[in-house]
Amino acid sequence: EQDAYLVYLGDITYNEIQYENVVARFCVSKQSWSMYTLADGVKVSAEYTDTSGGYSIIFGDDNGKMHTWNSGFTDNGMQIDYALRTKELEFGSREKLKEIKKFMIYAPIPQGAIISARVDGGKWTDIGSCETKTNMIDCDLKGRYFEFEIRQSNTGIQPLQIDGFEFIKWNDLGYVRT
Repeated sequence: EQDAYLVYLGDITYNEIQYENVVARFCVSKQSWSMYTLADGVKVSAEYTDTSGGYSIIFGDDNGKMHTWNSGFTDNGMQIDYALRTKELEFGSREKLKEIKKFMIYAPIPQGAIISARVDGGKWTDIGSCETKTNMIDCDLKGRYFEFEIRQSNTGIQPLQIDGFEFIKWNDLGYVRT
């Protein structure tokens, strides 16, 4: 975490979804943002370096309890829900119609995560799950742009790990009127 900035935002609404006790994390080296929600609000926080040079962030919650950031597999005894969502993937051009028939998800720690897809900003649909380290997802998606989401509820197990996607079978259908 020495490469990141953490900011407690409290309760927010983003894309019409309400989140409680939000912490935004900016990773400097990756130039990326992550959003976390906590079981309880943050009242105070500090960096801590132990006598052997180990670094951690500690914080006090609404209930007067102290916690260590990013340690353990639950949040103050509550399950941790994960969701990784891709940006809108256009596969070259938003004007062209594409179809996706098959893709691979590489997940060294799959934990039964659910895979969902959204086409052209429509509704999210579950299309598969991550059960093994390599997961072939057969689907029939047709549109101009696509988003994918991988989600899991963690009730004390090792967190989900995803290494990447590979789109195995997709076709550019060209400029088609719909």
